[in-house]
Amino acid sequence: MRFDWVKRARKYFWLGLLLAIPIIVRPQGGIVTDHVALTDRGHVEGLTYSNATLGFTYQLPQGFFVNPLPDNLPHGSLLLMIADKHNGTPWRDRVTLVADDTRKYSWNTSEYVTHFIGSPPKMHVVVRRNAYRFDIAGQEFVRADLQKLDGGKTIYEVFVCTRLKGSFVSWMFGSLDEKRVKQLAKSINTFAPASAKTR
Repeated sequence: MRFDWVKRARKYFWLGLLLAIPIIVRPQGGIVTDHVALTDRGHVEGLTYSNATLGFTYQLPQGFFVNPLPDNLPHGSLLLMIADKHNGTPWRDRVTLVADDTRKYSWNTSEYVTHFIGSPPKMHVVVRRNAYRFDIAGQEFVRADLQKLDGGKTIYEVFVCTRLKGSFVSWMFGSLDEKRVKQLAKSINTFAPASAKTR
């Protein structure tokens, strides 16, 4: 069944906002049923991101630094982290981490990823690899590879999502270099649940 993306555009407003946060920085010159309130953005120490409320840690790739966060995303989504890396060009590589309340949707993780990467059409998103599942530390993840246009540049992205404590927790890896973004996405293998209770 095909969905009417126009009618569902409001549900994807946060997607537009997330994708609108440019990775291009031009020169300045296992399902958990318990829900937790999405208020804890976690913290980063060195290259280790941790979130006690959602119950996990994640290691940023080498060379990344965390940016100040803008105001929160609408509709119950929580922007957890934005981190960039200089790559010798005027444009940075980026990792964005977001939590979204599962109670807003009737979807499983695969459906959430499929809907995320498929809308809205005006973002000029091209899916390079459809959503597929894999496990890390006994936790199910879903990944999709895509590209989009921003300011005339082709940006390659890898979207990875899992479900923790009643939230879809997603990583968006972005780069102007397709090989580099795939390398960055390997850092998802550093995901570690805080304890067995979080799975």
